[in-house]
Amino acid sequence: MLTKKQTILRYSVVAIIFILFLFVAAAVSANALWVKQFDSTIRTMCQAVQPVGLTKVITLATDFAGVKGMIVITAIIVIIMACYRQFLWACWLGVNMLVGASGINWVFKSLFQRERPVNMLIEQGGFSFPSGHTMAITTFTLSIVFMLTVNQRYHRKTYLIITACLISFIGYTRIYLGVHYPSDIIGGFLLASTYMIVSTTLFRQFGPRIQKLFIEKA
Repeated sequence: MLTKKQTILRYSVVAIIFILFLFVAAAVSANALWVKQFDSTIRTMCQAVQPVGLTKVITLATDFAGVKGMIVITAIIVIIMACYRQFLWACWLGVNMLVGASGINWVFKSLFQRERPVNMLIEQGGFSFPSGHTMAITTFTLSIVFMLTVNQRYHRKTYLIITACLISFIGYTRIYLGVHYPSDIIGGFLLASTYMIVSTTLFRQFGPRIQKLFIEKA
């Protein structure tokens, strides 16, 4: 359970991160000059060298955080947790991926309807902002880190560093393949982070009570 002070602090952080997201989103929507310059600079750096072998590897890697990849991985983990009667965790992870990684992304993509960059190395439909792959890998990895460290803080920093590396790498693959602007990646990360702080806060507040209901009905 969280104290009142901890809860207020968490929701304050949520507000700050969401405001940052809205700032980026507004700039993207207005086609601001600094967004154009930022996107152009980062894309040039990421796409400077594109050998065929590296492109194949990156294409496979980016599929890991795609819809199919995340569905398969999440389903496997949910089934394993259900087999061990960890129904609360299984439901929580499933909801995070359905709502935080998919539903919210669809809503904001439909809202902004930003077209994808031209000259993509792979076929990719749909709109560009915010990045769905970034939201998926951010939501998934932060969910796993939370589940592993909710009752103890050992290795939390290590897990978070690994998570940051995975998120950064997937973001890089999307820019490398030309299917996203860098601002899409930032927007996806900020939006998914906002959702995950809210989700983990609610879990800490109501998780123990819900867990008792599962135990009583078992």
